[in-house]
Amino acid sequence: MVGAKLFLIMGCITVANFALAQRMAGLVVLNSGDTLRGIFKLPSAKYLLHHEVVFGPDESFNEKYKLYPEEVKGFSIGEDVYESHFIWSGKATKKFLKIAVTGYCTLFEYQHTSKNSKGIVGQPVRQYYAQKMNQLLHTLDFVKLRKGKDTYFADNIGLTLDIRHGHYKKSELPEIVRRYNQEYIHSTE
Repeated sequence: MVGAKLFLIMGCITVANFALAQRMAGLVVLNSGDTLRGIFKLPSAKYLLHHEVVFGPDESFNEKYKLYPEEVKGFSIGEDVYESHFIWSGKATKKFLKIAVTGYCTLFEYQHTSKNSKGIVGQPVRQYYAQKMNQLLHTLDFVKLRKGKDTYFADNIGLTLDIRHGHYKKSELPEIVRRYNQEYIHSTE
């Protein structure tokens, strides 16, 4: 009997913590440049943050708004910062891209899923985009980088050769951009 009560109490605490964890303080930057502080309702899957966010002025969520990439410049939740950018996915579409690395070259991460012919949603796919200061967003294709067919980092010959010789994996794209930024700074000093 004591075990059942303990299990019930632990279950209630877990549900309460789960409910609280689904909301997190953050801010939204509107297209006008104004900043709003409030609470985000976190989606069940993190990749959904790339498409829309639910935002309210306070914990009550009596007032809440769905925000889309066309409507705001970006938002931040905790340590994560997202910006609105146009990407190409069959057509130019604006999405929220998570900033993975900042510097002369900023690395953005985008997660999405696709449905198969039966309408079943697959596993999230992570795509990376890079943007050097004052340049356009560039889709990073690791296979092309590895084969030398994507010359985005060509101004850093050592890094380019390390990528082509297999010193990096796709999961290490953030480390590649960090190294690129660090070596760019040293080359301009």
